[in-house]
Amino acid sequence: MSTDPSYTYPNSTTVALNTETTYDWNAEEATVPVNLTVTKVIRLNGQAISVGGGARYWVDDTDGSPKGWGARLVASFVFPK
Repeated sequence: MSTDPSYTYPNSTTVALNTETTYDWNAEEATVPVNLTVTKVIRLNGQAISVGGGARYWVDDTDGSPKGWGARLVASFVFPK
């Protein structure tokens, strides 16, 4: 399950909050990481690229899953029509 409320500012900066919840039906356990990311669309040699980063916190975890805080870096090429 994934939810993704986000807001994009006029300067092409986006702030997003989402979860990437995973549930194991056999073990009846869930992992619930919550992510806060900030990205911005920039141009590099004429190519639009969305770059950013964020923090992740596992609100709920299992014995074998990651725990605590994490970080992520994001880069996506943008090809508008």
